[in-house]
Amino acid sequence: MKNSILILILFWMAGAGWLKAENPNALFAKANSYYSSGAFDSAAVYYDSILHLGYESAELYFNAGNARYRLGDIAAAIYDYEKALKLNPRFEDARFNLQLARLRTVDKMEAPKRSVISVWWRDLLRSRSADQWAVISTVMIWIAFFMALLYLFAGRRNLRVIAFFSSLFFLFLTLFVLFLNIENYRINQNSREAIVFAPNAYVKSEPGHSATDLFIIHEGTKVKVLDAAGQWYRIQLSDDKQGWIPAEAVRVI
Repeated sequence: MKNSILILILFWMAGAGWLKAENPNALFAKANSYYSSGAFDSAAVYYDSILHLGYESAELYFNAGNARYRLGDIAAAIYDYEKALKLNPRFEDARFNLQLARLRTVDKMEAPKRSVISVWWRDLLRSRSADQWAVISTVMIWIAFFMALLYLFAGRRNLRVIAFFSSLFFLFLTLFVLFLNIENYRINQNSREAIVFAPNAYVKSEPGHSATDLFIIHEGTKVKVLDAAGQWYRIQLSDDKQGWIPAEAVRVI
């Protein structure tokens, strides 16, 4: 009862704009304090209040996921860990905790075997976020520019040769990283993923409750959203099986 009242008060304050006067860092500190004391439900409420104000970060989603995991809300924990990794693909703690949370899901599906090159390319694209790739490309172009200047103004011939080939090398790296950034952005825009929040959901042959049941999936399962029709999503599982599911049964990452 106490926690329910706290949830209502915090969300009413957020809706009224009162929480905006409080520093999000202070709210984050309060949430962490609740988490440290074992009040995981109150911690989750405070983390949600920060997200409700429009702030987000990999650390915020990671901590929120930890609170939900402790509460046994595995689907929400997986969702938060996935959001953390979307903001920071190199967040190893979030990746490890995500693997732990997935062990508690019902559905265990193996992805079809893919070529070494396709796996390497996928891992390379996912190794950085779009913002991180943008920063790397900016650094590369500045190095290439500096080397070009060194080539133009250096007096020694061997130094000019090194600067010339270095500028070409970093220019190539810049173009390659820009390509990775564009490809990463394209994939993120065209490939939506979601987490199943319904305890169980029947996947249909077509959008509609009267359609044939193909199979059943359970909460916490990650799916790829391929298409939408009204209040239905066409989804694909990691084992490439496809079907239609009510949109209300999942939450898009």
